[in-house]
Amino acid sequence: ATGELYVGGVGVARGYVNRPDLTAERFVPNPYSEEPGARLYRTGDLARFLPDGQIDFLGRNDHQVKLRGYRIELGEVEAVLSQHPAVREAAVLVREDQPGNKRLVAYLVTAAEGDAPGQPSPAPTTAEWRSFLQERLPEYMVPTAFVPLDEFPRTASGKVDRRALPAPERGGGSAGETFVAPRDLLEMQLARIWEEVLDVRSVGVRDNFFELGGHSLLATRLMSRIEEVFGKQLALTTLFRSPTVEHQAGLLRQQGATAGEFDTLVEIQAGKEGRTPLYCVHPSGGNVLGYAELARFLGEDQPVYAFQSRGLDRGQAAHTTIKEMAAFYVERLRAARPEGPYLLGGWSMGGVVAFEMAQRLRQRGQEVALLALIDVPPPPPAGAAGALARPFKKAWDKVGGMSLQDSLALIKSFGEDLGLPFDKLGIRTAELEKLSPEAQLDYLLEKAAQSDRLPPGFDAEYIRFLFGVFKTNVLALQRYTAKRYDGRAVLFTADDRLLTDTKNPVEGWTKLLPQGFEFQAAPGNHYTMIKRPHVEKLAARLREQMARALGEAT
Repeated sequence: ATGELYVGGVGVARGYVNRPDLTAERFVPNPYSEEPGARLYRTGDLARFLPDGQIDFLGRNDHQVKLRGYRIELGEVEAVLSQHPAVREAAVLVREDQPGNKRLVAYLVTAAEGDAPGQPSPAPTTAEWRSFLQERLPEYMVPTAFVPLDEFPRTASGKVDRRALPAPERGGGSAGETFVAPRDLLEMQLARIWEEVLDVRSVGVRDNFFELGGHSLLATRLMSRIEEVFGKQLALTTLFRSPTVEHQAGLLRQQGATAGEFDTLVEIQAGKEGRTPLYCVHPSGGNVLGYAELARFLGEDQPVYAFQSRGLDRGQAAHTTIKEMAAFYVERLRAARPEGPYLLGGWSMGGVVAFEMAQRLRQRGQEVALLALIDVPPPPPAGAAGALARPFKKAWDKVGGMSLQDSLALIKSFGEDLGLPFDKLGIRTAELEKLSPEAQLDYLLEKAAQSDRLPPGFDAEYIRFLFGVFKTNVLALQRYTAKRYDGRAVLFTADDRLLTDTKNPVEGWTKLLPQGFEFQAAPGNHYTMIKRPHVEKLAARLREQMARALGEAT
């Protein structure tokens, strides 16, 4: 049992000089002594007896706090942390960096290599720190954040300067974990709810609720919001068993839950009110999740929205032409933001749709401050002979009207779009060429399942449905011819394309953009340029272009 350490005997002083109030508080009558006037000194130290009679010092009782109804001795938490072989020094305190959200934070100076036997290498992750404490302390005493430091800040007297300890970083990404962005609309909506409840930004699907500052009261609020949005109840205990967006999304899918009411225009990042939003358009796959990381690195104050393909809701057929898409998206854009200036962008096929949207907005007298084309092959100009340069040589509007080679090219592209690259799945092209088009897709899905690459909740039937949307969008892209555009544009082209394409990848845009355009190379290939680590540089360059465009517009 933990208690306060009192000191008695001949070594006890008479009191504090000229401080009768403090003397009365700290020097108290000794009930165990028969000597008149004997005193005990209240040290303010926390201690306990060990089985062999030794006294174990646990810290100071002036660090006792009350958090969510529990009294917590911070010194006791520090003492337990200090038992870990990787810890040289520990400090724990309660922080309220966001009003109304108090949380327990641990600061750790880990032992240098060789300082302690059995020291783990590398240093433990947040999950490992939590696991270590959960075995020794009740849940309410386990910190929600762990901050590693090289050294603690010190006061003039050499004590830890607790006021100078830094606030934990806000946002997604548990220590030791790789950020994983939402992979479908259900995960995206859950991540937005988490951000709202926890008041953080950029929640990944594998981030830990409690490591982001969550506690039992916020957990109750989270479950209430989930029921409000999806009409489904999740037991509170499920959050404690596996506190991630990924796990909650899987449970909701088991109950038959889907993303909320379908809207072509999706909020990727709310940003700061008053800032001009960036509107992006979906690639051939129809979904907009690829823009999540780009939005994250544009900065949390930048609003980002994206248009998803109408066919994804299964309620309405996908558009079959680029002009239909552009007309529909422009109407939805004007409903959300009636007047410009507009910032438009698109990756891959999305850039072609954004190009057509920009033309329609200018025809209505609206200002398009920036058109950002992210690795977009130029569509053929109206009246030009031939079709868009592409890896697919035929139109697939007839059932069974594609060759095995055309089917293979399409399925390869679909696999990359879905994040299932052939070179990572052990797929051999020669084996696929022997199969029918439908069997080729089944083979891809079988290999993906064997390699554990399919995200939770993505069954074969759903991916076949996504392939149908992808195929329709690719066909629409093949049929499109473009008119010239006189507005401002910037073309971001992947480094890999510049190195490997036999033709100049920007040559075709010179005819479609007669006023000229700014060209910028971006690191990575067509697929990796919008993923980390390359997307960070792309975002920085795009942010600069947006600022310049809006500066010119104003």
